[in-house]
This record gives sequence, C-alpha cells and structure tokens, in this order.
Amino acid sequence: MYNAFQQLLSAFQNYGGISQWDPEIWSQLSPDQTLFPQFPNRFYPIASEAIGLGAPINLHSNAGVINCRNANATDTTKPAHGYVTAAIANGVRGEVILGHGLVIATGAFAIDKLLAEYCEWTICSSSSVAAGNIEQFLGVGISANALFFQL
Repeated sequence: MYNAFQQLLSAFQNYGGISQWDPEIWSQLSPDQTLFPQFPNRFYPIASEAIGLGAPINLHSNAGVINCRNANATDTTKPAHGYVTAAIANGVRGEVILGHGLVIATGAFAIDKLLAEYCEWTICSSSSVAAGNIEQFLGVGISANALFFQL
C-alpha cells in the first residue's frame, strides 16, 4: 500500500509539479524530475558553501556536478540564477527556485523598491554599481516580507 501511494504521489509530482519533493529523496532526483514543464523553476543542487534563507544563488560546476553558491555582484563570475527557499549548509542538497518566484524574508524588503543590484543581497532602489561589478535586476519588493524575484 505504501509503495502504491508513493508511486501515485511520484506521478503527480512528475506530471503536475504540484508540491515540493520529499527532502529525503532530493539526492536521488535528476534535473528532469524537478524542472518540469508545468513548474520549471524548482531544482535541488548541492550547496558548495553555506547559503542563507532567500539569498540569491549562482549555479556552477563543481567537478562536473551542478552546485549552487551565493551570488555575488563584486565580479562577473557569480551572477544570480535564482534563490534558496530555506538556508542550506555547505555540502547539503537544498531547494532553489530558478528564474522567478516569491521570496519571503521577514522585514527584508521595502515596498516598491527594485532590487536593482546585489552585493551579497544588498537591496538598492537606484544603481550605484562600481566598475567591474554586476548590475542585475532581481525583482520588486511587494511587502516588507516579500519580494517578487524575477530575472
């Protein structure tokens, strides 16, 4: 009965993308099982460093395996590709949302302020990018606790 239920749940996941996969099986998932046509944003890479809740992330190859790390605008090697839905420890698999989604972080955002650039998640309403840094639009604050993240 348990296996039948798990197979049914897996079918809903594969074809509907209706909810988050069980964290116990994240390490067993391939990208094609998480980046579905119905919800192409959810992905479960390994963190190559500690990443905080809601932080923008950069995807990179670590010995041929896709990993994520903190995005950083201080040079051109770590542009943002998405954000994390919960803090992730170094070497642990975690959920990232690629491209767009709703970031919830208590008291972190100003309504109507554009996240026009980032240097380790600095929120700016106007551009002040130094030479050699990245300027990348990441979204719009829709409340003090929410940011609509969109690359």
